[in-house]
Amino acid sequence: MSEPYKSEDSTNYTTKLKVIDPSFNYKTVIKNDKIKFHKFVHINIYSETPDKAPVIRFVGDIIRLRRFKFKVTEKGELMGNMQKYSNWLIYSG
Repeated sequence: MSEPYKSEDSTNYTTKLKVIDPSFNYKTVIKNDKIKFHKFVHINIYSETPDKAPVIRFVGDIIRLRRFKFKVTEKGELMGNMQKYSNWLIYSG
């Protein structure tokens, strides 16, 4: 997880997460040939202030993402971006 940062061309703060699902079975076959790295997902969450950015306190915290847009990057990584009307919740794991 990164600290919230603000880029020069944006009015929002961005927090980057690398989400790993330990319940994912490494032997699982992914039928999408474009996905090369399927053990984790990169997530970008945008907030108006750093105080409204997500805070992950412990490994094992549960993140609920709703209405995020996911895509496969050129490197074969799965990436999720917050869109209009997206929201997220963090539950203590």
